This record gives sequence, structure tokens and C-alpha cells, in this order.
Amino acid sequence: MPLSISPDDFVQGGLLQDVDVEVKAAVYEVYDYGGKVRMNNDPPIALKLTLQVPGTEDQHEEYITGGSSADFVPDPNTNGDTLEPNGTATALRKGCNLELFSTSLVAAGFNKPKLVEGKASNLVGLVFHLIRPARPKSVGLEQTDEKGREKTYISCAKIIRAPGEKGRAAAAPARGAAKGQQAARANGTPAIGAGTSVAAAAVAAAEMSPEVQSMAMEKIAEALGNIGEVPLPKLKVSLLPMLKALEGGIRAQIMQLAGNADWLNNNGFSVGADGKTVAI
Repeated sequence: MPLSISPDDFVQGGLLQDVDVEVKAAVYEVYDYGGKVRMNNDPPIALKLTLQVPGTEDQHEEYITGGSSADFVPDPNTNGDTLEPNGTATALRKGCNLELFSTSLVAAGFNKPKLVEGKASNLVGLVFHLIRPARPKSVGLEQTDEKGREKTYISCAKIIRAPGEKGRAAAAPARGAAKGQQAARANGTPAIGAGTSVAAAAVAAAEMSPEVQSMAMEKIAEALGNIGEVPLPKLKVSLLPMLKALEGGIRAQIMQLAGNADWLNNNGFSVGADGKTVAI
């Protein structure tokens, strides 16, 4: 059968631009630009949005960067639904893509208190018109990418439906997408459309099971074997992708141990005299 070129039969391809989308899932991640940034070079943190164009079955992942993982990392206690400090910074810096996106949401009428909560999941269910304007010019920052193209950012031009409101919804995921969600649940990653919060797992190191502590020792040794002596915050950044397949509570406990100088010293690792670095 010949391929139709009727406008009704074309599908969305490439970058999403000037189109209505629904947020099907949202979570914070450390983003290495598809392997282009080494995990020991302070890669950026990003808000990862799973977007679906209403009336289609295709889903697209978009990463909206928000600064360095040297300052903040996804909080393992919330399964990446929020960010936690990883250094001395107390707020994300203006001018990042996440700030530009947030500003566009407020300008379009999004509930600002929901943004103040900092939960990525507060965006799930939002239907908005996505555009990609050029980034505002900033002193000292490149305005084009390595191919000479003008840098853009994801912006909300109009809110069609706020999270929780009734109205036009996106099409149901295809069977393949449903299978992908089942696989995600099996390996511990957030499933599309599922809640991302997990119970906080902050307990004293002495109360953690021997199995969790043994796993922590193994993962930390593997991370340090790859990167050598590092600041404690950078160790946590290196661990995040290694722990992604684990259940949220276990992941949170391992991250807690990775920041515990006494536990590290008592389990074969060497924390610097200033308490800020660690090595095998």
C-alpha cells in the first residue's frame, strides 16, 4: 500500500516544537547529555519530562537543565521527586533552563505555590502549548551550540489544562509503552504516570541491615575505583546512576551512608582530615 501523505497521517518527529503536550511523568535526574559528560565532572541536574502529544501514542523525553550536581542532586528519599543540597548553594541560579521554564509557567497562570513545593510530580497531568524560543542573551555564555545553531529552551506559551483539571487529555499509551512501564517497575525506575514519592528511609547507620551496608560498601568501592579521591558530594553524584535500579528506600539508605564520614572510615574507606573528601 502506498504511503499516505495526507496531513492527517503525519506523525510528530524530531524536537517537539509549537505543539500541545501533556506531562505524563516528571522526575529529577543527573543528566550526562547521553554520555557526553563524565559523571565525575559535575554534570547538570535536570527535570526530566515525559511528554505526549494529545491524540497520538508517541511519548517524548525532554530534559530541562537546572544547574550543577555539585550544588544539588535528586533526593533519593523522594525517588527524585525533589532536589536536595549537595554543597553550599541554597537556591538554583537564575538564567538556567529550568528557571526559564518555571517563569513561563507562572506567566501562563500555573499555580506558583505548587512550584514552591519543588515536587516534579506536581507537573504531571499538565497540558500546555510547548514552544522553543531562543535563550536570552547572557554575558559570558555561548548563544549557539557546537553546530552553530541558536540555543533554545522549552517554554510554556499557554496552559490548556492544569494538573487535576478535567478537560482534553492525551491518548492512552500504546501497548509497547505499557510494556515499558512494566519493565520500569521491575527494575525500580519510576513508571510513566506513576507517583514518584517513596517513604523516607533516614535511619541510623547502626540500624541498617547488614545486606544494605554490604551493598553500600560494594557500590562505593566501585564508584571510587572509577574516580579516585573525591569530595563527598561528588561521590553521591557518581553513585546516583549506579543505584537507579534499586528500590527507593534502599537507594536512600546507601546515599545516606555515602555521606556519613564515621561509617566510611569504619568500613575501609578513608575520609580526609577536613571531612570533605573520601578515597579507598
